[in-house]
Amino acid sequence: MTVFAFLFPGQGSQQVGMGEDICRQHRCARSVYERVSKITGVDVAAMSFQGPASVLKESKNAQVSILATSLATFAVLSERGVQPAYCAGHSLGEYSALIAAGALSMEEGARLVQRRGTLMSECG
Repeated sequence: MTVFAFLFPGQGSQQVGMGEDICRQHRCARSVYERVSKITGVDVAAMSFQGPASVLKESKNAQVSILATSLATFAVLSERGVQPAYCAGHSLGEYSALIAAGALSMEEGARLVQRRGTLMSECG
């Protein structure tokens, strides 16, 4: 029996184009971006796929984009039957881990991450 642990990345892992390939190939990944965009009121796919890097780098944008990319990847793996026994995350990645583990809904997590990113942008 294979046991998987998923480790989700934190802020700083963002780059323009992240998630674009997986969304092009998998409907479930596109659905995650659509849901996060609807929850936050931000076109997360456009920001993640097209940037520009200076906009994506801002905490308020990077954090929702990383969350969406992490959850889109998780959705594809889940659809293929790959389920983690453990989930962990670095800083921001903790929210993706909590959602993947079922401790937070996507709606709760996306709202919290959006607020977190906004507050960090205001402090920085």
